[in-house]
Amino acid sequence: NAGQQARASLLEQKGQLLRYELGLETQKNNIQATIKTLLLQLGMSERAQIELDTDLHVQDFYRLPSIATCLRIAAHHNAEIRTARLGVQIAQRQRQLAQDQLRPQLDLTVSTDQTHDQTVGMQWSLPLDHKDLQSAYVAADVAYQQARQALDNALRNNRKDIINTWH
Repeated sequence: NAGQQARASLLEQKGQLLRYELGLETQKNNIQATIKTLLLQLGMSERAQIELDTDLHVQDFYRLPSIATCLRIAAHHNAEIRTARLGVQIAQRQRQLAQDQLRPQLDLTVSTDQTHDQTVGMQWSLPLDHKDLQSAYVAADVAYQQARQALDNALRNNRKDIINTWH
């Protein structure tokens, strides 16, 4: 009987060891899935190489990037944020063009003919009552404000997603 109990105890210990190893593999797979999710939320490829310590046996040294690092990476790589930034730049340029149309303009022309007679022409335009130009500027300014709001929303949503994933 003593030999059989020892054998049963040994088998039981082997079973516990296998369950422990299975648990470690499951945890390792969960960590890898979490890392992929984090990378995707940062706007990076899931194959991107960032330094994460994945040694499960040394948990004291397990390092994840800080929230600030994650936010900085996302600011450079997240497609929604990059698109929103480009939208702000485009809207800002459109607003500048519309504003330039409201400024006084001076056109100077000089011409000469075969008899060497020179003529100078000057045209001055002052857009005082150009409602269409004023309307275009207001529309461009509204588009710029909306683009800024879209960028703020993208940054806020991304920050929320990163914080939720990080914790």
